[in-house]
Amino acid sequence: MGYTKTTTTTTRTTAGGRGGQAAIEISCECNFGGVTRVLSLVAGVATIVCGIVHVTSQFRKACRGDFTDCVGPWLYWSSDTFTEDVNAGYWRDTLFSLKPDSFCEQWGPLFLGLATVFTHTAALRIDAICLNWARVCMWFLFLALFANFGYAGNLGILTGFLSSLVALLAFIHAVAKNLDKRPVMDVQAGGCFPCCNV
Repeated sequence: MGYTKTTTTTTRTTAGGRGGQAAIEISCECNFGGVTRVLSLVAGVATIVCGIVHVTSQFRKACRGDFTDCVGPWLYWSSDTFTEDVNAGYWRDTLFSLKPDSFCEQWGPLFLGLATVFTHTAALRIDAICLNWARVCMWFLFLALFANFGYAGNLGILTGFLSSLVALLAFIHAVAKNLDKRPVMDVQAGGCFPCCNV
């Protein structure tokens, strides 16, 4: 938000004995948008981590080999009938289901985290998420409620609070600036450390 300008004056003596003054100007603007941008990227990565933790916690050894043979820890092999549907119960209905409720439950945090990180690159950006600060606010509020708090235990709770903080900062942007102003979400927009341009 603030802009700090520091001017340092140095005196140099040249070969002719005269002294000259040179002004070195260093400006560092740690802006609100840069901080929000960095925190939103961290929240997106943390959501991906929550998604990975959630998915990997669902992978338990399903095949015990009691009545059928096993192909690895998750797939059954039917000895009786070649086309018997023995993998519907765990593999298809739990891990890799295309039923919307199962799919969203299992893979939601991972894919929503990826969508959040994609907003920081021009090639993969989803404009519906980051068209203006009000949309960014709504996206991170949605992310906190539906992809963070209920997943991955304490990690999900901390990630949910981080996403809520980003939603609050985006709301402040929307109210303080302009609802229609497009946020700059690119990671490379401000150099290596986006909130401080030296």
